[in-house]
Amino acid sequence: MKKILFAALAFSAVSAAQAVTLYQWDFNSNPNDNATTTGSDVADVAVNPGSGVSRVGGTNFGGSTNGYTAGTGSTDPQATDNTAYQLGNFPAQGVGSGTAGMEVVASTAGYKDIKVSFDRRHSASASRWIQLQYSTDGTNFVGFQDFEVPAFTLVMINGSSADLSSVTALNNNPNAKFRLVSIFGAVGSAGGSSYATVGNTSPGNSNYSANGTIRYDMLTITGTAVPEPATMTALALGAAFAARRRKK
Repeated sequence: MKKILFAALAFSAVSAAQAVTLYQWDFNSNPNDNATTTGSDVADVAVNPGSGVSRVGGTNFGGSTNGYTAGTGSTDPQATDNTAYQLGNFPAQGVGSGTAGMEVVASTAGYKDIKVSFDRRHSASASRWIQLQYSTDGTNFVGFQDFEVPAFTLVMINGSSADLSSVTALNNNPNAKFRLVSIFGAVGSAGGSSYATVGNTSPGNSNYSANGTIRYDMLTITGTAVPEPATMTALALGAAFAARRRKK
């Protein structure tokens, strides 16, 4: 009986550590309308009520505009309504790095070890760099990871990801928010203080346009469940039982 109890406790520990999808946006219409020019910015998966919203106040922050377009080449399994969320109207050359993009409200209450992944496609005149930012208070944002597009890569880039498990303040946090913003370039990179575009390898080139676009698809946030107090107690008892058996 004791062996069965210990096995059950061990299974509970493994189950508690399994990553689950907290939020996912495929941006397709719901229900499916077979049109990639229409879509939805409400998450298809949302574990916490009131979250899973991809815009604040009905608009993207920083003046960027939004629309829907084809998500061709993304990991979305939907064949007839594969829609991507497209942003435009970014800051002019040399100003506003990290100030425009998309924001999602994504409470992590009950979860930890947060990770974010997404597919993306930059137009030829858009910045080659974007940055993932997070907020633990819903107001102030911190830059976490930069992503670059290789020059002349005018296709969907799938599986961009960031592991935020080191940011423990995001664990079990009802105020968590995330942003994907355009930036000049990674710190210390050739991007300097001006945009380098997908269509050109040099920073500050005339190919950059505020009308360049960045589209996103399959934006996904995952985490692992924070064990309930009863589970923690059971695990502690299991550990004590195991230690006792070793002494014998």
